[in-house]
Amino acid sequence: MRKIIILCSVLLIAIAVIAVKYFSELSGNTNSSTKVLKYIPSDAALILSFNNDESFYDIFSDYELFDAIIGETRAAELEQLYNLLLKQPSLKEITGGEKVFLSFHPGKADSVSLLFSMGFNEKASENDIQDYFINLPGVSLTKLSDANWYSLSLNTISKPFFLYIANGAVTGSFSKELLARAAEPKTGKINKSFISEISENSSRNHNSPVSLFINHGSLPSFFASFMRVKANGNLLLLKDMLGFSALTMNFKSDALMFNGISTPDTAASVYLNLFLGQHPVKNQLKNLLPANTSNSILFGLSDYKKFHQELKGYLRKKGELNKLDNQLKTIRSETGINIDTDIKPKLSNEFALIETDNRERLGIIKVSNGIKMNFTLRLISQQITEVISRLNHSNILYYYLGDPFKSFARPYFAIADNYLIVANSQSVVQSYLNEYAENRFIVKTKEYTEHDQLVANKSNILFFINNKNSGKIMKATLKRGYAEIFSDDNYALNNFYGLTWQWSSEGKHFQTNLYSNFNTTGKKELKSVWSFKLNARIATTPQIFREGQRQVVIVQDKVYNLYALSDDGKKLWATQLDGKVQGVVCRLNDGSLLFNTSRKLYRMDMKGNSIAGFPVNLPFNASGGLSVTAAEPASAKIFIPAQSMILAYTTAGATISGWNKELPGRIIPDLKLTSNNNINYLITGTQDGRFFFFNYNGQLVGKASIPGKSLFKYQLFVNNDPQNPGVVTTDTSGTAYYIGLNGKISSVNLGKWSDRHSFDFKNVSGDEDQELIYLDKTQLNVYNGDETLAFTYEFEHPVNNLQLFPMHNNQYVLGVSSAEDSQLFLFDTDGNLLRGFPVKGTGNFNVGYLRNDGIQYLLCGTTDNFLHAYKL
Repeated sequence: MRKIIILCSVLLIAIAVIAVKYFSELSGNTNSSTKVLKYIPSDAALILSFNNDESFYDIFSDYELFDAIIGETRAAELEQLYNLLLKQPSLKEITGGEKVFLSFHPGKADSVSLLFSMGFNEKASENDIQDYFINLPGVSLTKLSDANWYSLSLNTISKPFFLYIANGAVTGSFSKELLARAAEPKTGKINKSFISEISENSSRNHNSPVSLFINHGSLPSFFASFMRVKANGNLLLLKDMLGFSALTMNFKSDALMFNGISTPDTAASVYLNLFLGQHPVKNQLKNLLPANTSNSILFGLSDYKKFHQELKGYLRKKGELNKLDNQLKTIRSETGINIDTDIKPKLSNEFALIETDNRERLGIIKVSNGIKMNFTLRLISQQITEVISRLNHSNILYYYLGDPFKSFARPYFAIADNYLIVANSQSVVQSYLNEYAENRFIVKTKEYTEHDQLVANKSNILFFINNKNSGKIMKATLKRGYAEIFSDDNYALNNFYGLTWQWSSEGKHFQTNLYSNFNTTGKKELKSVWSFKLNARIATTPQIFREGQRQVVIVQDKVYNLYALSDDGKKLWATQLDGKVQGVVCRLNDGSLLFNTSRKLYRMDMKGNSIAGFPVNLPFNASGGLSVTAAEPASAKIFIPAQSMILAYTTAGATISGWNKELPGRIIPDLKLTSNNNINYLITGTQDGRFFFFNYNGQLVGKASIPGKSLFKYQLFVNNDPQNPGVVTTDTSGTAYYIGLNGKISSVNLGKWSDRHSFDFKNVSGDEDQELIYLDKTQLNVYNGDETLAFTYEFEHPVNNLQLFPMHNNQYVLGVSSAEDSQLFLFDTDGNLLRGFPVKGTGNFNVGYLRNDGIQYLLCGTTDNFLHAYKL
């Protein structure tokens, strides 16, 4: 369920099936990367790249952080594409190791659109594309009017995925508008310098699973598209940075960590370039950030004299130096204070800008002697209180420290030890002095300590943002749609504590670190999207069926009411049956529902009306649920176990000759249908260990017998092993038997089990083989086909209900329910309990795709007679 954005993004590689059998090796090929990158529109300031290989999947299989950033709906969409396409064995074989580029673009309606790009060999033909998708289950490909355009539709997602294929590159997006801009040669694309940066670094970075490329020149316009007002505050200091960053990812399960090199445009007159050539210094001012800090930017200098000389050159290029020099001369003539000799030498090596949660801004400047600095400044200031004064002259701090202090023209100030505190209001200075006196700093909090432990101690520029404290600022500055995602249950952005972005000078570039930590320890609470009150507790597993463009939930309660509910939990209809539905409800191609109780066979339409001729009274009480041979009503046959009989009907309700025969013993309450070598089989067994293989016409084509006193009363499970097709079951002692279609029988004893154990035989570990699954008392054990233990789980209380939910490619999710304490459990492929579980619930439950959003939902009942739908 939680395939991360990058993991799922490799869906694009699946699209590269266009190059079936013709892919060229692109990894490390600069020309191939250039061919792909030239399609990316110019508003992409951020581009991720990664290779499609097994190690990538192993690292990121359960990585939550990217899902938190893009939202569970977007992540679920990508997961569906991943599962239905890339997991196909043929695609795995031909796409391994290919380079994928994922670019982020501002979208319409306050959203972010993703563009996937990769290269392929141009020898592929349209027939290659269409031939592959014709037989792919759950996927359909439509060629659009343009020869290079395709639309990909999945049965679990309501919106299509669009593809554009040309000149050895394939691009794809859920946004047709974005893809159109990528395909149109006349629209702006990322510049050649950015393409060169990405291509060169992509060929070098082989040891990192993910690379992040940032075009700093495009960041201002990129961020502007998310904002309702112009950039202000500390963001203004970042907006003029030009050049590129090439960062690689360091994997950590609870943090996003990127590091690498930022190469600025040194020919440009940019304030941040003044820190090139300065050695990194220890960031001590971060210890003085107030507890309510929203964001801050800290600066460190190893050589202030050099910095100020270069700052004057920067001011000269801006045409401001002469005016500032004249102002200093005026101050000297009027007051006798020579700022260059009386104030400048007292400036130390750090200064900072801080914005609080109330949008108050202040600056902190480290000084060498606070007492002497305070005395000198007061000579050119107006004293407001005993400790707070206001400068009489403008732009003094701007002249000595540059852009960060341009907004503090005539600030209020105070000295606290060896720190000069400045702000544009007296109250802000006083508020900080109170925080300082009472030692209320953000560094004192446990959360900040955890965040800061992986942040480098030294740098020249350090930008920090606290997520929680930035709420008001985000609401005030971001467009509504973007601001709301920080409190949207579809995202988990609030689980990120903060972000730190560091630059440390190294010659003509910066060593760069980007870090954000994530809280993965808290219990995830599943969000109920709706609940419906039944007349009693649920009696059957809630099932989901598609009806037109929506899904319908079919469920029965314990007083035999059968309900049809919409995907938003509204009752569509309800009808009273004569008893409990046995087994599951089946759906035919005409939309009709087919099921049986112990006494009747039902067929009804999706409006709850009985089809003509139904219900059919059964001549013997059914001992299990029906099995149907096909979904097409004209050819389907219905088989029902009835004590020692097999009943057979057409979908018109007529009995089928050759059946309704009696077997020599009580039938195991399960009939299994399978095919092998073009022969269809109905397989059943009796409780005394005799197994029978019939064809669909009722002819006995094989049988097998297990001698001894073993008793069989559990379900049969189809064995898909091509070397030994047949069924698998256990006797009451827990011995597992493999019963082949050829009549051969083998067994395995994996432990001591009570006669009330539950058993299943399905693929739940994510490989290609089926596992032996035992549930007994408080113990869950899953065994591989070679009889080794795959995983085990110990429950606190006895559990009694084992359930398997089909996902993709014959894989299942394993679930368990406990009647004693009304708890539901759901496991991943490694046997770990999924976050959010256990969940309060009772009886059978279901996990499936309830809405056309690609998200899985939990449908379960509770002791108070409700049916609930939860997002997973």
